[in-house]
Amino acid sequence: MKNALNYYYKLNPTSIHQINKNYKCYVDMDEYVLTTYEGDIEYIKDLQVLSAYLLKTGMPCHQIVFNVNNEIITVINNSKYILLRIFITNRIVTIDDIIPFTYISVDSNRFNKLIKNNWYDMWIKKIDYFEYQISQFGKKYPIVMESANYYIGLAENSVSFLSNNISPASERLFVSHKRINSACLLELFNPLNLVLDNRSRDLAEYIKNRFFNSNYSIKDAINDVLKVNLDRNQYILLFSRLLFPSYYFDKFEEIVHENKKSQELLKIINKNEAYIVFLSKIYTHFIKKFNIIPIEWILKM
Repeated sequence: MKNALNYYYKLNPTSIHQINKNYKCYVDMDEYVLTTYEGDIEYIKDLQVLSAYLLKTGMPCHQIVFNVNNEIITVINNSKYILLRIFITNRIVTIDDIIPFTYISVDSNRFNKLIKNNWYDMWIKKIDYFEYQISQFGKKYPIVMESANYYIGLAENSVSFLSNNISPASERLFVSHKRINSACLLELFNPLNLVLDNRSRDLAEYIKNRFFNSNYSIKDAINDVLKVNLDRNQYILLFSRLLFPSYYFDKFEEIVHENKKSQELLKIINKNEAYIVFLSKIYTHFIKKFNIIPIEWILKM
């Protein structure tokens, strides 16, 4: 890989470390990551422009590096790679890291491939796809078979709550993330993780990730929500996304496609009652401010 980096990027790394399918290397004091990429070329072009814009605004977004042929994607040993230059050191993510993204609005017409705000349609497709996967692979994973209906029910509740209150497509779009890993600041500034969506998206994903992966109190969650200064519609979108069990579906995908052990779902399943109580208290705290059609079963928790 050292020869490939020299040939395609004119870099002479002093050290290279393989991490799964990716490679981390250093050139003097500069850090780079060579990461695999199987996505659309036009999509990555938009991400390159967006990440360059973020860098100019002072956000330490990883820089997508062009190769010697002035191309973003480099084929090495029949695999497609993108080289990222890293500008930050890793640590846990705080709400103060999330907030700046909730104020960065860009021209959605310029980056239409990055728009991911049609939650209703995407969630319906996710539920349908999950039910199909269960029909194909469910018997192989008894833990999934026992828990699937509960999380399908949560997902359907979130879709119903969303459709009864607002359409997210009507909202202004901001720089957001596919997912938030609260333990990894590097992923927050990874351009391959960026999308355009409502400003409540990152907050919801941050709260869910914190709850299931660390000690995160209701008081801390409420304080974090207050820091983002959402309006009524954005609160509705926040609640609907908090209710949607993306954390469960993501873990299921890892089990099926990355051969993760199904027992990893138990960490989520064992906290499902605590999470609903958690949601109930957050929901109760904010619903008094707005005329929102309530989710009765959550209010009774």
